[in-house]
Amino acid sequence: MDKKGISPVIGAVLLVMLVVVLWALFSTWMHSYTSEQISKSEAIGSKQIDCSEAGITITHCTYDKGGTEVVAVTIENTGSVDLNGFKVIAMYSDYTSDSNKNKYLYLDVGASGTAYITANASKTVTEVKVVPLECDIISDSTTSCS
Repeated sequence: MDKKGISPVIGAVLLVMLVVVLWALFSTWMHSYTSEQISKSEAIGSKQIDCSEAGITITHCTYDKGGTEVVAVTIENTGSVDLNGFKVIAMYSDYTSDSNKNKYLYLDVGASGTAYITANASKTVTEVKVVPLECDIISDSTTSCS
């Protein structure tokens, strides 16, 4: 009687090779994944450190109610880093809001500038909030726009 099949030694060698290949694939993927997560964490940490030195203050706010419906917010950069771009959020009495990005408003340290948003004419603006696009962990708001 002729027995056909793989000898136990060859089978064991093939099994060991399969385990080694699977381990190599897994470790390559794990290294890549870990490196990517570290890069993301470093970028977030760097942003947090830079933004810890940022600060803004709303110094004036006007609202052309019944006209163009434009809210103009004068912002002063009170921090120690330059800021580029601001989001202005108009919050309404019905707890909804509209926002507008003023991407090209650049404020050096100590400088002031004006950001704008067109409000919804059929709603009442109760608060205006300004958030730097680069440092969204800081903001300032006002409830008094004349």
